Amino acid sequence: MNSGQNAHALPARRDALMTTIVQARTYNEPIDMGRIVVLRQLYSPGISARSLLCDNATVVCDGDLTASRLSGSGKLIINGHARCDTLDFIGEIQCTGSITCANRLTVTGLARTQAGIDASHIVITGVVNAPRLFADDTVTIRCIGSGLSVQRAFPYAMHRSEIGVIDTSVVTAEHMVCDRIEAERIELNHACQVRVIPSSATLLHDTHSRVAFSAGPDGNLMIKKRIASEITAPSQRSISDCPARA
Repeated sequence: MNSGQNAHALPARRDALMTTIVQARTYNEPIDMGRIVVLRQLYSPGISARSLLCDNATVVCDGDLTASRLSGSGKLIINGHARCDTLDFIGEIQCTGSITCANRLTVTGLARTQAGIDASHIVITGVVNAPRLFADDTVTIRCIGSGLSVQRAFPYAMHRSEIGVIDTSVVTAEHMVCDRIEAERIELNHACQVRVIPSSATLLHDTHSRVAFSAGPDGNLMIKKRIASEITAPSQRSISDCPARA
């Protein structure tokens, strides 16, 4: 088991079964390790690990980050692509590339990527900003709330999620703006605004959410008229937990 503080010239490679505990450390070269536990902060120009666990810590990866499991809490800043099998994180993830997860991706807080997110299931409780979300099965976007304690922990809690395209089977979303959804079933609540959905999709929404157009099989857009059977009863969540303005 290793630990260290402000070590700049340590070897970049580690035994795959070893656990490396990091207090505050900077690496000048990409690292390839087994299990990494970060307690305060870690910087590296590239990270490859069996697992990366943040304990209310900040990780800055100035390149690609690859790990079988990404988990914990704090902040992940990735100036490249992120690849993992599973991701379960509380806090902020900012990625200049894409985030690719072979299985389930769960974020409580903020997920922001310039190139999109791919996973089998995507669950965001909070805010997501991405040009594209692709999931084999489901995409779920929930409000994180708006109380004082929530805003102290998550300063961006009042913001809307902003997404270009969602491509999956089932979408359940709150407090989101999206250009286009490609899905079989769509449920929108708490002031969602969507420009286009497939005309064949099953749509449910509350009275505060809007869909502008539906697209037929030929791609032609039609103005989406409101149908009473599509309108759901208000969510049990308080409307104050999901603010109506960005």
